[in-house]
Amino acid sequence: MKKTILFLLSFALVLALAVVLSPLIYPHLPFKFERIFNRIVMVGVLVCVAIFVRIRKETFIEYGLAWKKDSLHLLLTAFIAPIAVLSVYVAIQTFFGEAQFSFQNVGIAKWISRIILAALTGLLIGSIEEFFFRGATFHGCRKIWSSPGGGLALSLFVTNLFYAIVHFVHAKRPFIDSTPDFYDSLKLLGAPFASLSQFGEIWPGLAGLFIFGLMLNGLYLRTKSLYPAIGLHAGAVFFIKTDGLLVNFGSNNLLWGSGKMYDGIVGWFALMILYFVLICFLKKSQGSRLPAQG
Repeated sequence: MKKTILFLLSFALVLALAVVLSPLIYPHLPFKFERIFNRIVMVGVLVCVAIFVRIRKETFIEYGLAWKKDSLHLLLTAFIAPIAVLSVYVAIQTFFGEAQFSFQNVGIAKWISRIILAALTGLLIGSIEEFFFRGATFHGCRKIWSSPGGGLALSLFVTNLFYAIVHFVHAKRPFIDSTPDFYDSLKLLGAPFASLSQFGEIWPGLAGLFIFGLMLNGLYLRTKSLYPAIGLHAGAVFFIKTDGLLVNFGSNNLLWGSGKMYDGIVGWFALMILYFVLICFLKKSQGSRLPAQG
C-alpha cells in the first residue's frame, strides 16, 4: 500500500512538472505544445515505472509471455480471425448500403507500404497494450481483490473499464494558440475530464471497447497465454487501418457505428461472433494436439 501511494505521488509530480516545464521548453523546440506536454508526461511515467516496477523473467512467465511451441500458432490464428470476420461484417454493411467499396488506386508500392506499416503498428500496439492491460493491470487487480467470491469479476470490470476509458481521454482537445502559458498546460491537464464529460457522444465506443477488452481477457484466461490476445488486438488494428483502402463508410449511427467497427450495435454482435469463432478454432487446435489414449 505504501508503494502504491508513493507511485501515485510520483505520478502527480510528473504531471506538475509537465505543467511547469512545457511553456518554458516550447519556445526552444520545433514541436507542438501538446506534443511537448505529452512527451514530458510519457517520459516521466516511464521513469516512475522503471523505479517502482522491477520486471524480471518471472514477470513475463506470470503474464503468459513465455514462448512455447504453440505460441506462434495462437498468435497467427488470433491475428487472422478478426480480418476474416470483420471482412464479412463490412460486406454486410455494404449490402445494406451503410458502406461502399471504393478501391484506392495509390500504386502497388503505396499499398505494400500501407499494409506493412499497418501490420507493424498492430503488433506494436497489441504487444504494448496487452502487456499493460491484460498483463500488469489485470494481474495487479487480481492481487488486490484476491477473494474467490468476486475478485475475478471485479478485476475484469476494472481492467476493461480502464482500457476503454483510456482510448477517449483526448477525444476533446482544448484550443492552444501560438503563445501557450501555464494556463494552457492546465487546460491540457484537464482535457481527459473534458472528454469524459461528453459521455453521451462517446458511450457507444466505450461499450464496444469494454466488450473487446473482455474478449481479450477471455482468450488470455482460457489459454493461459498472452499471445492470442496480442494477435486478436493486432489483427483488429491492422484491419481498421487498412479497410479505408477498399471501403468508404458513409454512416455513423448507433446501429452500425462508424469505420471503427466497435461503436455500433451490429458491430458489438460482430465482435461477439468473432470471439466464439476464435474459441472454436482454439479448442479444435488444442484438441488436435492431445496425445492419443490407449
